[in-house]
Amino acid sequence: MVSEETRMNIYIFSLFILILQMIIPVDEEPLHLEISKKLSNYSWSHPDEKIYIHTDKSIYVPGEDIWLKAYLMIGPYHVPDTMSSIVYVELVRPDGTVSDRKIIRMREGLGWGDFMLPAAMSPGNYILKAYTRYMQNLDPAFHFRKSISILPQIPENLPIQNRELRENAVTGKMKDPDPVRIQFFPEGGSLVNGLQSYVAFKATGPDGAGTNVNGFVRNSKGDTITGLVSQRSGMGLFTLKPEAGESYVACISADGKDYQYEIPRPEEEGFVMHINNRDNKIYLWVRNNMNINMNNSFVIGQLRGFPFITIHGKRDQNFIYSVMNTHEIPSGIIHFTFFDSLGIPQCERLVYTENMNERIDFHIESSEKTYKKREKAFFDIRCMDLNGDPTLTNLSLSVLNTAIIKNDINRSHIRSYFNLESDLKGYIEDPGYYFNPENTHRLELLDILMLTHGWRRFVWKKILNDQMPDFEYEAERGFNIGGRLLDFYNQDKSREGNVRLFIYENQLYYNELETDEKGAFKFQGLDIYDSTHVVMQAWQNMENVGKKRVKTRNDLKIRIENLPYAQVNPDLWPFHEPSKNTHADYLELNDFILKIDSSFEGRTIILDELMVKDSKINAEDAFNRPGKLYKDPSRRIVMDSLHVEDQSILLFDILRKYFPGIQIRGFPPDLGITIRGPGTIQGNNDAMLFLDGIPVESDFLYYFPASEIAFIDLLTANKAAIYGSDAANGAIAFYTRQGPARFSEEDRMGMINFIHEGYYRAREFYAPDYDVPEEKHIKPDFRRTLYWNPTLTTDDQGNAGFSFYTSDEAAEYRVEIEGMTYSGIPFTYDYYFTVE
Repeated sequence: MVSEETRMNIYIFSLFILILQMIIPVDEEPLHLEISKKLSNYSWSHPDEKIYIHTDKSIYVPGEDIWLKAYLMIGPYHVPDTMSSIVYVELVRPDGTVSDRKIIRMREGLGWGDFMLPAAMSPGNYILKAYTRYMQNLDPAFHFRKSISILPQIPENLPIQNRELRENAVTGKMKDPDPVRIQFFPEGGSLVNGLQSYVAFKATGPDGAGTNVNGFVRNSKGDTITGLVSQRSGMGLFTLKPEAGESYVACISADGKDYQYEIPRPEEEGFVMHINNRDNKIYLWVRNNMNINMNNSFVIGQLRGFPFITIHGKRDQNFIYSVMNTHEIPSGIIHFTFFDSLGIPQCERLVYTENMNERIDFHIESSEKTYKKREKAFFDIRCMDLNGDPTLTNLSLSVLNTAIIKNDINRSHIRSYFNLESDLKGYIEDPGYYFNPENTHRLELLDILMLTHGWRRFVWKKILNDQMPDFEYEAERGFNIGGRLLDFYNQDKSREGNVRLFIYENQLYYNELETDEKGAFKFQGLDIYDSTHVVMQAWQNMENVGKKRVKTRNDLKIRIENLPYAQVNPDLWPFHEPSKNTHADYLELNDFILKIDSSFEGRTIILDELMVKDSKINAEDAFNRPGKLYKDPSRRIVMDSLHVEDQSILLFDILRKYFPGIQIRGFPPDLGITIRGPGTIQGNNDAMLFLDGIPVESDFLYYFPASEIAFIDLLTANKAAIYGSDAANGAIAFYTRQGPARFSEEDRMGMINFIHEGYYRAREFYAPDYDVPEEKHIKPDFRRTLYWNPTLTTDDQGNAGFSFYTSDEAAEYRVEIEGMTYSGIPFTYDYYFTVE
């Protein structure tokens, strides 16, 4: 399941965790060792994968292209993924159906592609979703999701459609009638009588977005205990020390209206955990109201699934207290769990740490700060670590007019996703806000965010009971084609046998394997590009005849296992209606582009006189194929001209019957073929064999389905001389059909053919070259995306460069760069320039 390279990355990460344990020495206890071992075993044997998709932008109109770059990491270790080489990227409609799907080939955790949006595409809020087969084993809440707005071509069409109708179509249920909802999150999990605790809250409107509120907390007597006010995205924090026998309500004001909500009732007895995260230190307390000695209790801190610290209670103390330095801890979410003396988890708390040593010193210099229209702009990149050493990175970048992206300053990006969003359930509003150093209160708000979102990648109860997840899907190192052999006449019965696989349209591939005792088989790690025709044959060996020949039977049915794609669950993502004001500039630009396109439609361009010579269509053109170097063969068999019964026999039997002078010796794997007659050198030397112009072995063609061959050419030695000395004894050239297969799955024993979807071949982003005069350059240039590059890398000196031509639009532009180092540190950078 896990490759050797992945195991090495896991080892390196585990070694780092061990170093952390040495930094904070602890007195290990047997119970702690058992729990830590179970958690480590789980994380080691079932590592998570994380995908991030960088797109050129997040708003489009029908007829545009979505350009994308995929980054795939091993979740716990944050290194480029070495488990899966295939990522499925889907564009999901507002009604929850898949509009389009691309299969992206990943190399060293990187891949890219694009979606062409049809001109007749319905506008609305779409979702870009990405996952691997391996990720289908785990919670779909952790599949990548990004909101994509498809705007109408005509600005007057906003709003696109009635919001309530769209929500009903997506979620299948009516929207919440309450204008404001509020949730309370006691720190550590529960309120306990007599113990003061933080209580975080999150207020949301009917659309699920955070809404600002203020108010106070009252007890059952009507006394005001404390005030509360949201700070950002409807989130806030207050302290409460509940008393026995009391109940509490929050009195909230929002949009001029008042509401009351019950606060979760406190426990009569229990534990509370409190954490203060400030100044690169984590202060942790665990208390109880039962005056219980905490000597045999402990707190485990784990980072990305690996325990790295254990904090034990001291003798004769009814609390646990510890201070940790965060300088040596990687950026990300730390999960603290308090276990009582019986090893039962009682409290949990998430903390986000930001390691400043993981920052990248990234700089961009441009040849100019202000460019002219249609001027070539040059940019140089320099990427170093904080020690001044060059850093190898892989980048993707887009260049956009800031007028159409002015409201996305707090957008999700690769750093916020891998370090934060990918480990939390629920939608996080404006995640980029928490990673912008200019926001002075961002770390304080980030801590509140930790209180309102829960870690749910695993459940402690299952870990402690050694309940490993049942993985149905394997990590794909290429395409897997598997299935089962059945009795053709009784398809409820499995049969053992042998299976051959042929792929020969865009590539030539052949393989053979035996099934297991249940008739199951699987061809693994296939690299298939585009949609490719696949043929499979099956047979069962019955008995030996003589020394070599084997009697076989093919009364078998081949049933292919088609794995389902991930289900679409619209409840896992929010919907935000595009604002007419937010996208007014984009719609205005699009309207202008449409008018330009309309004015140039049907325009006649006068070309210089060109002499074109033509010739009569020749019937022989049907036999012109790539790799066919000769003009006329010595003899030719056209398969469609044969009797029907001959089209189902072996190819070499057809050769024997229709090519006199052909001698075939032996059986696979000791098979030889000789052309006898004038022009050959020796009667016992084999002819050269070709399939669609490619030299192949006789074993491959022996089993090749005759129904897939269009014609066969026989070349005696003098005609085959064009192929060199290897064809000195003649050649036989086989050519496959260029149309669809001639048989179906249902009516053939031991054979099946089908189209297998392959890797998507990404298109190249068009960027005009105004140094080369072209007639089409007379058209005004107002590109919606000025430039896109998914394949930029820095060299061993940390340098890279790129260039493009500006358009005819005078505006301010943003160069948006996202990427990651080869050591697994994600980063983002924005650079601005203007065009006059």
